[in-house]
Amino acid sequence: MSAGIFQDYQRLGDAAIDVLNDFTPLVERISIDEAFADVAGCTHLFGSPSEIAREVRRRVRAELGLPISIGVARIKHLAKIASQVAKPDRLLVVDPKTELDFLHDLPVELMWGVGPVTRARLAKVGVHTIGELVKIPGWSLERIVGRAAGEKLTALAWNRDRREIKTHHRGQSAGAQSALGKKPAEEQVFQPTFASSCRQGGY
Repeated sequence: MSAGIFQDYQRLGDAAIDVLNDFTPLVERISIDEAFADVAGCTHLFGSPSEIAREVRRRVRAELGLPISIGVARIKHLAKIASQVAKPDRLLVVDPKTELDFLHDLPVELMWGVGPVTRARLAKVGVHTIGELVKIPGWSLERIVGRAAGEKLTALAWNRDRREIKTHHRGQSAGAQSALGKKPAEEQVFQPTFASSCRQGGY
């Protein structure tokens, strides 16, 4: 990726994050084109989390001419997965009453921590979905992916994620290239994804 293209991506990413900052100060940027936002404290000003997400999408499209995918959920992990499912240009709100049903039907590679190597190891034992993952005994999963990874994946598969928004974290350039690839900087290529996570009430 040339310096000029990267600067264009950075500028567009910054502008999209600025839109999100207009709604809440609790924004954690994890790459050039992805962020978490906790909007629990601003629903009295801007409406429900889903209404806020729709307005963010409207503004990014109107002001920047960019498509944007947003996942809305109670916790970070689920919000990130929802935003991935919503790509390339949709809004997906996960109903708290059906979180596990939504999660367990999805491919295991959508989970944090499941890259190509882990996915291949799980596939060897017949695990392709998150629902299949939760059926593996903990000791067996640890033998496949290691103790720490096994404990983490089990918690996430059961929708347990206590991580909060870290407002001072900034994505690195490696994440930017990984997220955006090396295609020319065209509007239809740059597709920022914002996973909105609300800890209290709402979605």
